[in-house]
Order: sequence, then C-alpha cells, then structure tokens
Amino acid sequence: MLLLFNLLLFTAFTALLLVYPVEPLAKSFEVMPVSQKSQHVTFRLLLLAFPSAHLVTAVFIEVREAAALISYVGTWVIKGKGKGLPQQAEVAQGFRVG
Repeated sequence: MLLLFNLLLFTAFTALLLVYPVEPLAKSFEVMPVSQKSQHVTFRLLLLAFPSAHLVTAVFIEVREAAALISYVGTWVIKGKGKGLPQQAEVAQGFRVG
C-alpha cells in the first residue's frame, strides 16, 4: 500500500513539475520556467500525453491477455483433459530431454 502511495505521489509531483513548475522547485530541479506561449504548454502536455497513452494501452492489453489465459485454462479443465491443473511432476516430465 505504501509503495502504491509513493508511486502515485511521485507521478503527480513529476506531472506538476512538467506542466506547471513552481519557481523555487523549477530552480532546484533546473527546469525551464513556463512561458506564456501556447506552443510551449502544448509541448509539455504532449510530453505528458505519450506515457499516459502508453499506460492505458499496456493495461488494456494486459487485462485482455489475462482474460484470454484464464479462459483457456478454464476450458482445459472443463474438457476433462485433467482433473484441475497438471501437477509439477507431470509438467516436469514433458520437459525432460532424452
């Protein structure tokens, strides 16, 4: 729980520092001050949008693949190819060479 809190806190801090750096923090972290030009703000928001889009895409793919794997294992068990999941000894026999 503490790890998740730290990840969220540091992500929010980094996003704030990227989009709107406060003057003392900007000097400390050597961040260029925010200009009033819209192209600079747009660029900073784009820098934030790419990892956000990647995160959403990765979570979507992981959830979809996990659901497919659970469905496959469930079908394997239901079809009677084994009573439950294979035991470790059975799996190990399939990988023996010679």
